[in-house]
Amino acid sequence: MVTISETEARSILTPQREGALGGRYSYTLNPYRGCAFGCSYCYAKGFTHDSSLELTWGGWVQAKKNAPELLYREAGKLAGARVFMSSATDPYQPAERKHRLSRACLQVMLSMLPGPELLTVHTRSPYVLDDLDLLQAFGDRLEVAVSITTDDDDVRRIFEPHAPSVPRRIETLRVLSDAGVCTRVSVSPVLPSDPARLARMLGEVTSRAFVDSVRFPQQQGYGLELYREHGLMRYLQSEHTSAVARALEDELGPENVWHRS
Repeated sequence: MVTISETEARSILTPQREGALGGRYSYTLNPYRGCAFGCSYCYAKGFTHDSSLELTWGGWVQAKKNAPELLYREAGKLAGARVFMSSATDPYQPAERKHRLSRACLQVMLSMLPGPELLTVHTRSPYVLDDLDLLQAFGDRLEVAVSITTDDDDVRRIFEPHAPSVPRRIETLRVLSDAGVCTRVSVSPVLPSDPARLARMLGEVTSRAFVDSVRFPQQQGYGLELYREHGLMRYLQSEHTSAVARALEDELGPENVWHRS
């Protein structure tokens, strides 16, 4: 059971100067703290700076109830900016259906003139389709990146047991693309998979991809033990991530695949 509470945030935009998003985005925007999907490998649990919260990652969510108001106040920062929503939570986890903070933030950014140059919505949830009308309203200033880390739903159950199934995510990408929303698949991190099959599946629903390898900031509590338990250690070799990237390049074209090595 996930405990959901409300909190007042002091700020809502985090400048990006380093890391995977540094240089590509101006700010990250996280309407929630914590994530009910609780994926085993998630690096964000380390950002809690609280051992008890880190250990119970996936069991709690804090809704930043003043997120839309904070965003409105910081409108000046967003003119021409590039915004990533979200880097340390899923903006469309189940709590969003009650609190609607991500939707409210979209509405705030749509009202800004000028607003962000680019907004990337990053999720693994079909609930993003609840806001299809707003996503379409951004036109080419918005893209939705759907996280699909494997072609095998049995693998998904091992590492992401509380997250939506692979078929539901594939269908989410299909609906978004058919509705004219710019999409990208985020194969991040690459979990055990059949590279060719994964590339074929994704090539049917999107034209761009980001690929990144799995990283373990600590030896325990981030999924490494699951690789050992299920006999999947061979998939941690860099060759596997490279094979997935090559298969996607063959399917989508090398110019449409960004592989973070």
